[in-house]
Amino acid sequence: MIGAEAEERDRALGLALRLLERREHGRAELRAKLKAKGCAAAVVAEVVEGLQENGAQSDERFAAALVRRRIDRGYGPLYIRAELNDRRVDETLAEDALNQPPAYWADVATRALAKKFPNRDEGELGSTGKGASYAAKARFLSRRGFPPELIYRLLESTDEGLN
Repeated sequence: MIGAEAEERDRALGLALRLLERREHGRAELRAKLKAKGCAAAVVAEVVEGLQENGAQSDERFAAALVRRRIDRGYGPLYIRAELNDRRVDETLAEDALNQPPAYWADVATRALAKKFPNRDEGELGSTGKGASYAAKARFLSRRGFPPELIYRLLESTDEGLN
């Protein structure tokens, strides 16, 4: 019986290491994936704890990597915080990973807008016209997880190089 337990542990460890080779995984996400592959809960807990102790798995690295990926895709702090929460990352770790000055988030939002709404003859990125383009830009930034006050300031401002 002990041989079977060791085999199960080795199988779970192998699966976990292959998952971690591809990208960082949060503790909860790694546990769920191992359980979905048929590993016993006790074995999963033991393997994940061991991986944390030796540094192979880190929720801090996972949070930082997820934040970087989402920022690169033009998502804001509200969206990213919700995703970290969905993935059961500790709130303190999430806050640390998202800790950026407001100007940084304004820059992320500006880049996302420039990609989605490139400048054309009919108007500029920061056009304050109250037509559909203004509303579309506001909805876009809202869906991307930027706070309302940033959206308003960004779309209304002409002092930040948006026109």
